[in-house]
Amino acid sequence: MTVLRRAAAVVVLSALAIEVHELGHRAVFWLTGTPARMGFQRVDPTVPVSHALWLWGKAGGPLVTLVLAGVLVAVARRHRTFGWATAAFTQASLRLFPLAFDLVRALRGTAPFSDEGELAFAVTPAGPVRVALVLLACAAFGTLTVLAARTFPFRRRWLGVAVIYLGSLAVGIGAVLADDLLGIHGR
Repeated sequence: MTVLRRAAAVVVLSALAIEVHELGHRAVFWLTGTPARMGFQRVDPTVPVSHALWLWGKAGGPLVTLVLAGVLVAVARRHRTFGWATAAFTQASLRLFPLAFDLVRALRGTAPFSDEGELAFAVTPAGPVRVALVLLACAAFGTLTVLAARTFPFRRRWLGVAVIYLGSLAVGIGAVLADDLLGIHGR
């Protein structure tokens, strides 16, 4: 596989990972009959909803991401190809960047940044428990990310993993910018 094809695979699989995550949010609203709009990197109900439904909607994305990452890591461990490794890695590592922001915000006692941070804050705004909950999410996604990274068929695995993560991160930032340019804003 050429470098260009690998780069294209990273872009496509990263974009798919983001949209599958968003579909997890959207599924909660769809299953409850709640109209919602979906952007590239956010889903918002278009009608007022209860706080409980809003939290379930927040949980949908991370739960789908976690389950799919686990499945893809298992497949990538059996079929050690660039495609499966990249699919597993982009899915598993998708939440690490926002979780890093949430960890800092939980330590500082400021507003949450991501879905997992919102959920931790909903459980309790108290610092130590909130930090522990965010760390639990970091541990889950971090473990899956490392397991996925170990399936790449590279000689210099960690250099390739770093490049793929940066490419995946760029796609995520591009999705945020696209939502902003299209005027898709949150609650």
